Amino acid sequence: FDTPSFPPNGDNFYQYSRPEMDWAIGNYSQAFVLADRFQYAHDIQALLYEDVPTATLVYPNAVFPMDLNFDQNSWDGILWNSAYQDMTNWSIPGQTEFHYACPADFEDFHPMKTESEYDAQWTQQIYGGLVERYAYPPFNRNFGPYACSSFNSTDGITYNVQINSDLKFADGHVCNASDVKYSYDLMINPDFNQPDFGFYSRYLTNETVVINSEFEVTITYNQSYVFQDQLLAIDILPKHIWEPIAPGAQESQAANWALNDSLDSNLMGIGPYFLSDYDDTNGIIHLKRNEYFDDWSGITPNFADIYFEFYSNIEGALVALTAGDIDMVDSNFRPQIYEIPTGVKYELVDQPGSQEMAFNNLHPIIGTGELCPISSPESGKHIRKAISYLIPRIRIIDEILSGLGTPGVTPFPRGSVGFDETLESLEYSTSLALHHMQLAGYDITAFFVGTSTNIGMGLVTIIGILALTGGSFLIFRRTITKMGRMYYEDQKRN
Repeated sequence: FDTPSFPPNGDNFYQYSRPEMDWAIGNYSQAFVLADRFQYAHDIQALLYEDVPTATLVYPNAVFPMDLNFDQNSWDGILWNSAYQDMTNWSIPGQTEFHYACPADFEDFHPMKTESEYDAQWTQQIYGGLVERYAYPPFNRNFGPYACSSFNSTDGITYNVQINSDLKFADGHVCNASDVKYSYDLMINPDFNQPDFGFYSRYLTNETVVINSEFEVTITYNQSYVFQDQLLAIDILPKHIWEPIAPGAQESQAANWALNDSLDSNLMGIGPYFLSDYDDTNGIIHLKRNEYFDDWSGITPNFADIYFEFYSNIEGALVALTAGDIDMVDSNFRPQIYEIPTGVKYELVDQPGSQEMAFNNLHPIIGTGELCPISSPESGKHIRKAISYLIPRIRIIDEILSGLGTPGVTPFPRGSVGFDETLESLEYSTSLALHHMQLAGYDITAFFVGTSTNIGMGLVTIIGILALTGGSFLIFRRTITKMGRMYYEDQKRN
């Protein structure tokens, strides 16, 4: 939404421009102090809420069916769905095993080469970085120390990192600065062919990590990055296991180890679990608890064994859940709420995206407002608000998305770090829509609108507004990162 991002330079196809927004986005993009980033995020949302350069329809939800006894306070659905939260604290009272149903088989076994989220789910139980995301305050789903005891920076480019001196891999081998440097260097080794090499090579070089002592490193990035902490979360590999393997051969070696009943435990890291077995015939990943994890973290994972199991369809997964063979079903099965059987429960989880009705902010009526009866930018804003008030968000969620959504507020995704919970979605109101039309100078006596919130009458009013705006350019788009085809795939399946 900043001016420099007008096409073709960026994605600001709304052609929205405001100096205050440019200032807020510029500061947000350079902020490396979390509290500052929160404030700039709120500034951005306040401007989006006031100016309505696009009408946010809904925030989609994912649904996770689960065992009736699963402790929902022990996990964070957003972190699991978006960042593959480790399962250290997950709990079903009295149960030592956890079984998770996945809709796809397993393909990627090297943590730095996982392109499938189903593989990321289980590999992130094995590996971890210097920092990881935490659900609780003061992090609120942002990054905090994990393998390190502290990290700090004065400029957002150079970081001093103290590694936890008790840190160990799942085989008891000490994890130290040499493992960190090895892992960072591997990410940008051309022979390794990391899928996101183009991204990482912008920030990392072979000189990025400097070893100061066994448990202290200085990390200096090539340039600033708004989410620089994310680069501190690069998985730490055990150098003593991987260094003998040529970078170009590591991906295939990981797969071979997984298939070998005696060598599969080589797939281990500092995380709460390690690979115990991979059953490629039935599509089952079996993880066992890392007995060294509590030596440095002070936490013993609740489950001794975790199984990720492939199911070919939602029906089979739900039957297994009801029978007690499965404890949670992945949302990518696309289950509908009405499909979830009795005797189990579910949780709705915010997805990182939105659905919107985008406006051309240079249009002379809904944009600049220059051709409105009262010629001013404020009139254009009133027209956009009028249209937004006529969006039946609740009905869209109930009747189109089958309940899997939350009314939209701004394009800033609900559940994202810095989301402003104080802003409220606009209600469906024909009277408020006409009020804003009147503020733009239009004679609203031409409209026959009753007091009912009947959707048909709302559509009549929308048509009237669109006629006034002379065929304004409106476009729907979906900006969901991981599950954006939910509705369309549901329709295709049904």
